[in-house]
Amino acid sequence: MDMEKVNSMDFGEFVDVFGNVIERCPLIAAAVWSQRPFSDLEDLEKHFSAFIDALPQSERASLDWIAEESKLIQISFSRREVKEERQKSE
Repeated sequence: MDMEKVNSMDFGEFVDVFGNVIERCPLIAAAVWSQRPFSDLEDLEKHFSAFIDALPQSERASLDWIAEESKLIQISFSRREVKEERQKSE
């Protein structure tokens, strides 16, 4: 994943691209956008996880699906990278 491109995305583009990293919750991507620039993919993943971890317990309890979804961040990013690499080679 090209971090320079990610860091240069405007708000709308970032939310479009990453709004489904945590399914059904583009607001998380919207919040993470403001944390740019990201040094690498791992840094971006850490920002998504940190946002989720910072939610008050009461909100996390009401969003019980978020804990399971957050475990899928790594998988989601990995799949996105594979897809991008395939598109580059075509």
